[in-house]
Amino acid sequence: MSTRSNTIIKLGRTKLIFYKHHDGYPSGVGKDLFNKLCLCNSNLSDEKTIDIEEFIQSMFCNFDLVEEISSDINYLYILNFDEYFNCQKEDKYKINYITIDQDHKYGKGGSDSFYSLDEFNEFIMKYEVA
Repeated sequence: MSTRSNTIIKLGRTKLIFYKHHDGYPSGVGKDLFNKLCLCNSNLSDEKTIDIEEFIQSMFCNFDLVEEISSDINYLYILNFDEYFNCQKEDKYKINYITIDQDHKYGKGGSDSFYSLDEFNEFIMKYEVA
């Protein structure tokens, strides 16, 4: 059985929802999201600064854009980019938090939130070992 997931990208009032039919667990989709965020990090001195346009474009490579959260998911990833600022005339966003939520019909319950990419990566690494 596939491990399905949705990923919500929140940009202030704007919300994009992506779906992935397989590998939805943290060592699959979680690791993929972490790698995409790192590749789109435009300021190495601030790990939370993300080139949002590049990040969203990278999501289309292996996720499907959908209109609503699927009813049969195991994992819901929420990436909140509330803090907008302009950096060198390019639109950049800062990660406010990342949440992995399993409070769904097919999830195991509970949720975890992370306020840095390091925290998110540490969780993924623990999940790979478990």
